[in-house]
Amino acid sequence: MKQAGTTLFALTLLCGVAWAQDSVSNAGTCLPGDAVSPWDDAGGPHGSEQVNNYIVDLVPFLTSKGVEFGLAPLIKSNKTNSTFNNSLLNGGNNLSRLQMSGVSFAAPSYMLWNAPGFGVNNDPGLNNPGVLVDASNLTGNQFGVVGQEQATTDSGDFFDGIIGALVNYETTDTTRLYVHRVMAAVNGCNFAANLAQFGVGSIDETGNVAFRADGFGTGLGCGLTPITANNNIFRVELASRDPNVLNIVSDDFPGGLFDATTELVLNEPTTHTVPTLIPPAVGGSPPIYIGPNFARQFVRGNTSGSIVRDMSHIGPVATDHRGAMAYTSDNCAALASTMGIGAILGRDAGGEAKVISIFGLDASANVTGVIEAILPPIVTDPTTGLTNQPGNPEFDNYHSQTAFTGGVSQIALVVDPAGNVLVSAQADHPIDGGSNWPVNFIPVARLNCNSGLIEWTMAGYNQGDTGVGGTGKPIFDAAATIIGRMVTLDNVTGGTPSGPSVSAPMFDAGGNVWFLSAIELFDPAGGPSTFHGALLRAVYDAANFSYELELVIKSGDVFHGANSNTDYMITILQIADSNSVDSGAPFSHNLRQTAHAGIDPSTLMAEDPRNSGGMILRAGILYDSDGNGVFEGCPNGADEAYQVLLYIGSVAPGDVCSGFLCGDAGCDGLFNGGDIDPFFQALGDPVAWQAAHPGCELLCVADINHDGFVNGGDIDPFFVALGLGKCP
Repeated sequence: MKQAGTTLFALTLLCGVAWAQDSVSNAGTCLPGDAVSPWDDAGGPHGSEQVNNYIVDLVPFLTSKGVEFGLAPLIKSNKTNSTFNNSLLNGGNNLSRLQMSGVSFAAPSYMLWNAPGFGVNNDPGLNNPGVLVDASNLTGNQFGVVGQEQATTDSGDFFDGIIGALVNYETTDTTRLYVHRVMAAVNGCNFAANLAQFGVGSIDETGNVAFRADGFGTGLGCGLTPITANNNIFRVELASRDPNVLNIVSDDFPGGLFDATTELVLNEPTTHTVPTLIPPAVGGSPPIYIGPNFARQFVRGNTSGSIVRDMSHIGPVATDHRGAMAYTSDNCAALASTMGIGAILGRDAGGEAKVISIFGLDASANVTGVIEAILPPIVTDPTTGLTNQPGNPEFDNYHSQTAFTGGVSQIALVVDPAGNVLVSAQADHPIDGGSNWPVNFIPVARLNCNSGLIEWTMAGYNQGDTGVGGTGKPIFDAAATIIGRMVTLDNVTGGTPSGPSVSAPMFDAGGNVWFLSAIELFDPAGGPSTFHGALLRAVYDAANFSYELELVIKSGDVFHGANSNTDYMITILQIADSNSVDSGAPFSHNLRQTAHAGIDPSTLMAEDPRNSGGMILRAGILYDSDGNGVFEGCPNGADEAYQVLLYIGSVAPGDVCSGFLCGDAGCDGLFNGGDIDPFFQALGDPVAWQAAHPGCELLCVADINHDGFVNGGDIDPFFVALGLGKCP
């Protein structure tokens, strides 16, 4: 990863944005770009673009603490307006809670390219075709990705679309992702139609997409009936979508132009918010829809005839709920759960959003028990000793459009490796100043599943102050030097104080908290600070119930696309819209709850990148399409700007065998010539090494750079000094 020479605005839009596989057009100009049309079916001018299969290769990079991850633009949104390269990803987006293993890939072949001008667009004036890679005999892991796009078309109508993908990879090479991209649903047959508005919603590991559809602001088109009611929940099966036809959502269900679509809630009088799915691996197939409605009910079921509604998820303190429903497939004895745990924000009798209702689920998705985590007036950060500002703090990021367009969910929820339930949500302090309040913190509650007791800590905060030396939570590098801090959003935008300044939190399998925040980076030479939108990881210290921040990526960072063979800059990491949190910002289900490639997180240290099973992040990127080293889009340059779903995950091999964490690619119990890493090959017989080092544990995780040496780029200075393993 290279750093940009100038500061970029993280939360303003550049000339057109798009979803992106890693590609640029062969047109040689900033427009029109190479995004495909969402309306092209088999009768399109160059054939159908409803399904595209391609390969994306992750590019390794290091966090501020020297931890290695990989990154790539996974999906590009569609071309819906001639003056922009593609549409905006302003709606909810996330990936499946779980992943499948040992399955055949979703498509028999995928397109691969590694040069500019190549891509999936069928128009030869925009993309040259890549080479086809045979995947018919490949098996590996699979997860789902979904996102919602929006745009004003050339006719002035409002386009709304849902793009999904089934993503496969081999566990021996987790850096190469095989993407089966599917246009899940559209709200019309062309740029002049507007039959429905959407809200995402969720996807499972088999490719079921759940979303809401309403009639807000819709018009006519396509000879179909516009959605008139505000409360419809649909499910689309990506694997069954006909690649030759559109899936147009209208009020003509089950007729009309639907494809591979099932209704769960149809024309209900009560408003239902964006849906969550219990994965098939837990609840069976089809997946179980769960979610709240505006009548304070918990709604659930997997067919229209099985929907149940009650208020069993609300405890004694909460009088109502807010936001979308979070879910984890983990269980907790204190909740008597057998099919996972749900959580939702709650309001107390005073109408204040101070409650997180945590509830267990049984095999029928009925509630087995409820425990309420009530936000204390003061939460202390043990890492710095600071507290939130005294006042009346409340949970937030549930206001405005989020009930209708996502995301899922405001609450992060996971069971940590020790068996405790961790829950978290963004909060305002010292008061709830409204939907765009900029002074925020991330409280975290830990529920002991044996005793039922709850304790609180803080993962991150800003204090509303500005300038170097302020008291926002510090960010560290590998040498434990403070390199920056969290700040309010106006520092980045240069506008009046508004927010929120912090997104909803996300937990990985190790209990680490990830979130977007406005940050200040200090100049080590003593010059002026720079301000950015940034993805932060708060690393979990379970023993002290505390978190320390590291910087993952930020606006202004430059990467080299492995497939486009072109540099691109991250220009937008957007947290807020005009009056609240942006629905396209990350919510808790943007980070998969399982560890990388299905590894047992109890075998990993908290710092290990493999605690993350992968995440997606909506971002604006600008390709240096003309290769002149200057990032300059329309109208002054030829560079192409897109809004994309970035995928960020570990690049470590996924094989785990004989109890060893890495190195033994041959799975023969020996570190030898057939294995991954020459450093671990030199160890020879790990059993003999263990016998020669009593009291020590062989932790291959130390070599996170995979360079064959445990050195300064790795996780723990203790490993650097020891050279081989970890002794208690």
